[in-house]
Amino acid sequence: MGNLLRHSYSDNSQINPQSHLQDEQDDANTDPRAQLITDQNIERYRQDASQFAPTQPPKPIKQAKPMAIGVVEVNDAAEGIRTYIAEGDVIEGDLRLKTSGLRLAGHVKGRIYCEKGSVIVESTGVVDGGIEAEGRVIVDGQVGHQNNIENTGATRLIIRTPGLLAVLGNGKVYGNYHYGRIACYDDATIEGMGRKVRG
Repeated sequence: MGNLLRHSYSDNSQINPQSHLQDEQDDANTDPRAQLITDQNIERYRQDASQFAPTQPPKPIKQAKPMAIGVVEVNDAAEGIRTYIAEGDVIEGDLRLKTSGLRLAGHVKGRIYCEKGSVIVESTGVVDGGIEAEGRVIVDGQVGHQNNIENTGATRLIIRTPGLLAVLGNGKVYGNYHYGRIACYDDATIEGMGRKVRG
């Protein structure tokens, strides 16, 4: 009861808000039961915390494997590729494939027409005239030249596919291109205008 009346004041006096806190702290310091409860609580909390302490060092977090950027998986059989032009081989003029796709590491100085299957231009492959394919066109080499912009300012159509056009990190495409889907990877070069087409 005495604690409740501790802060009696007259109408003209002002309350010190810190005095109330100080009085409670003094009570806790002088009351042996309050000190005992506090010590017991601290010990209990220490015991509870020891149950959750790690007994072994934490295991390292497994990192996810990085994705391979600039790599496109190609299955020659699934792509219909049965024709291969090796590095150093040169085809003068156009190349028309009626039943097969093409993997090119050499040089075609004309256009490539691929009625079935995909055309893969490897990093050493060069196509001067352009590519028309019913399957995918994957370019890691060069298709077209920087001089494909004519005197009129018009740019030649250099690639046409209703499928995927993928230009990888080493790939260079100079000219306009029509595609069903497109993927352009870091460091790839495309100079020209693209247009989405349907098959």
